[in-house]
Amino acid sequence: MILSIPSKHKSGVISVTVTFSDAAFLDPLLTFDAGVAAIDMFTLKKAGEVVSMLGDDIRLPVLADISVPGVFDDLCSIEVLGSPPMVTATIDTRKMTWNVATGAPTRSVFTDYLGRRYAVKVESWKVAFVGDIACTIMPAKLDNGYSLDVWFAEFPEPFLRSLGFFGLYAEATGITGVVSEHRHDSYLAADWITVPAQQIKWKRKMLEILAINKRVLDDVEQRFYMGLDET
Repeated sequence: MILSIPSKHKSGVISVTVTFSDAAFLDPLLTFDAGVAAIDMFTLKKAGEVVSMLGDDIRLPVLADISVPGVFDDLCSIEVLGSPPMVTATIDTRKMTWNVATGAPTRSVFTDYLGRRYAVKVESWKVAFVGDIACTIMPAKLDNGYSLDVWFAEFPEPFLRSLGFFGLYAEATGITGVVSEHRHDSYLAADWITVPAQQIKWKRKMLEILAINKRVLDDVEQRFYMGLDET
């Protein structure tokens, strides 16, 4: 998450004011690069807090007013460079590994609307259903041994393409909340599941954030880099 601040920023003034409001925020339809669209509200919030500490009020969408497990606070680093300053909030999980007790994930292939693709296969797994949305959780761990869950959900393509970026985030958090609280409709014991392997290098200008904070920000950009495979 990278925020660039105009040269007129008020250095030396401390004003920790981040306003969370959906008023006037547009939600642009998802745009896909090599099949990928992404958004993260946590680093947006963390970078916005630093902008406010530099002396400018900033307005962010309500979805950014979140709390996350402490491990992400620990992993999140903030960098302020230059004059005028550029604020960068980064989460680096480094090399994670699957934390599956039996039947470690293996390399596989499957066929989707893009054709035959390299995939990660896991034997004997459970899938939860929230309506017609299939969702599953695969445990992983950081290189320091800390455990995390990686969530996968399968949305019908027409529905996915109807969503904006905020809508995608809301759907993801909604489904994870329902399944975490055991409020899903049903479970299916599957012989195996496959998820697409990914090598992601993706970035997007968050013009919807910039439009509401033109006096405060010159630029807003999110970047994602991720490798997902059987290891």
